[in-house]
Amino acid sequence: MKRLYLIPFLFFYCTLFFAQNCFRLSLERSRMAEKLYVEKVFEKDNVIYPFKNIMLSGISITGHINVLKDDFLVRVIVTDKAGDEYLLLETYDEIYNDSLVSFYDYGEETLFLNNVLPTSIKIIVRNAILELTNIQCEPFKQNTNAKEIQTLQQQKEKQLKEQKKSKIDRINNYNDKHGKLWIAGETSLSSANYANMKRILGMNDACSTRGLEFYSGGLFEIGSFILVSDKKLN
Repeated sequence: MKRLYLIPFLFFYCTLFFAQNCFRLSLERSRMAEKLYVEKVFEKDNVIYPFKNIMLSGISITGHINVLKDDFLVRVIVTDKAGDEYLLLETYDEIYNDSLVSFYDYGEETLFLNNVLPTSIKIIVRNAILELTNIQCEPFKQNTNAKEIQTLQQQKEKQLKEQKKSKIDRINNYNDKHGKLWIAGETSLSSANYANMKRILGMNDACSTRGLEFYSGGLFEIGSFILVSDKKLN
């Protein structure tokens, strides 16, 4: 089991780690967002209903995760009125493998929503403790013209691409450090949104992919599952 040392340097490092711009609302958008205070600790799966009945264009969260064991998973998913799902946060050992993960104004697919009406947040926790401090909700902007819509779409594509690259780099660093014989990269599966990836893999929300969607070569193992490619490792 990993030991947790709450020293200032570690907290500062972790906060910076999950404060990358590609995982945050822009400063301008953040200023327009309404902050909903949660102040709750989650040690097991849960569903919360923090939203007001209004359309949103972006959602982010602030808090931290205490990792209890190496084989951990924390996944936070927003569900809207239509039943569609959007990945808000996901982390597991291959993405971040220290005892404390801190995040501020953090989001993934939820940073650029197409004016959805969110109803709930699903929280999946395995071998970790999630403390959720607050939720940032950017309201639907009316009278958005065609140029603004195009600009937002370009920003969304750029930010999601940077998020994927960040995860790929982290996974490859983890693999190098732990002697894993596979490489992560951009794939058709990693390009899919969370809901489609889950459908393609036939997985449920509580299943950790361990980076499978980024698999681009080598020897990939999860339990008795082994995936082999003849692509050379660099």
